[in-house]
Amino acid sequence: MTFQRDYPRRLRVGLVGAGNHSYRTIVPLLSFLPVELVAVCDPRLEFAESVARQTGARAYASSSEMYAAETLEAAFIAVSAALHPKLCLEALEIGLHVWCEKPIAFRASEVDAIIEARGERTVVIGYKKAFMPAVRLVREVLDRHDSGRLRSVLGEYPMTVPTDGEAVLAEARFTPWLSNGCHPVSAMVAIGGPVEALTTHLDADGAGCVVMEHANGAIGNLHLAEGMRGLHERYDVFAAGAHLSIDNNLSVTWHRGGAPRSPGDFVPADPDTTGSVSWTIDNAFARTPSRLEMTQGFHAELLYFCERALAKEPAEEGTLEFARHVTAIYEAALLSHGRRTPVAFGL
Repeated sequence: MTFQRDYPRRLRVGLVGAGNHSYRTIVPLLSFLPVELVAVCDPRLEFAESVARQTGARAYASSSEMYAAETLEAAFIAVSAALHPKLCLEALEIGLHVWCEKPIAFRASEVDAIIEARGERTVVIGYKKAFMPAVRLVREVLDRHDSGRLRSVLGEYPMTVPTDGEAVLAEARFTPWLSNGCHPVSAMVAIGGPVEALTTHLDADGAGCVVMEHANGAIGNLHLAEGMRGLHERYDVFAAGAHLSIDNNLSVTWHRGGAPRSPGDFVPADPDTTGSVSWTIDNAFARTPSRLEMTQGFHAELLYFCERALAKEPAEEGTLEFARHVTAIYEAALLSHGRRTPVAFGL
């Protein structure tokens, strides 16, 4: 991926939610995106003014005020799941392309109105791990003819699912399962495809696993690794002719099988076709492209949105339909209680 390239023009963007933590991720990436940040807004005007001073943009206290005063092509929306549907609709109704931070909403049904309002505009929802370089590499290997049918996907992530799921949904309660559970779920859907049904197996505190039945016949197992010590995230992908691992989003190992020359050898007899090959992010000299924003897919999703919006093309990745499906998986896991629970496709 090229991080700095020449573009004939840049997308005129307004940032909604300067006080949200995501702005601290977006602003450092502006130099690596074909955008002109024209304006920022936040009800806490001091936050908008702070970002405006850093970027040369103009500050506003509300999105409506910003839209009335500025000529924009797109909106970056980064607030909360409670406000995302309303703000997406507002931006779409005045004809803007929209990138919106995850999670898109508390309920999958809330995404339907946004889909209806989208029209021909470009909309990308920021489930960054679906855009992660490691996930894309795994998908490339799985697309090889010799990889065969995908069999199963295992994800390990420090997470719990609330055991009072009905109350969580009824109260629109913001929980880590909503805010962070979408990370491993979106990665596993990006690898394994849409999910038809799932079953949770939880202990009294919500740890355990979410078993997902992918439409292609593969089984996904999201291990809710509550109690994990240290920071660790891992995915193992098993196809009929391929086994791949993603460790901490920074390395991908392709396990190709084959025995070494002798019990004391590391190198297999035919290293070109057997043995395990590992790729790691090239960050030896702390180069800017090795920032967390790059390696976890945040830059990739924003760049994809900008390029699609500039070309006036609809999104094919990170779509509203994908976001609706991730949200439907979130809901189904809350309602499963050990029972097989269907998941609405929306894809």
